[in-house]
Amino acid sequence: IDALTGVATLSAPAGTCVIDANQAGNAAYGAAAQVQQSLTSLIATISLVLHYANNSCVLTAWSREHLHSLALAIKNDRLTLVELRGFASSTGTVARNNVLGIQRARVPATLLKTYLKALHVHHVTLRMTGYGASMFVTRPTSAAANRRTEITVS
Repeated sequence: IDALTGVATLSAPAGTCVIDANQAGNAAYGAAAQVQQSLTSLIATISLVLHYANNSCVLTAWSREHLHSLALAIKNDRLTLVELRGFASSTGTVARNNVLGIQRARVPATLLKTYLKALHVHHVTLRMTGYGASMFVTRPTSAAANRRTEITVS
């Protein structure tokens, strides 16, 4: 993950595997001719982290731009699952932080759905979870880095 942008590099263990199948003969059977089979894996994972101002779920221009790029990648790579996890820092009440966690999952999901619809992409499942003030990535727990949405696409 790039420390400045929060963008993770595409990790794609995708590719083509070529299998050569051989069967030796014996006293009862003749050897079979070699058969070659190619298998292509299209598995890919993309991660993106969005950050927010204190007590806010408003997306920055940077976040909107990267969500649009994410929508294009989903279309191009035919990805089907988007998981959005919203978090808050420890600033504010528990009740408010729980609401912010949910909003920080829902707001980028709504914009991403809009972008996907405009790209005629309808095969994607979005899972949204709000965690409130928990699972901190840094100390102090009130730090801005904890006010985030983690998005994973596969």
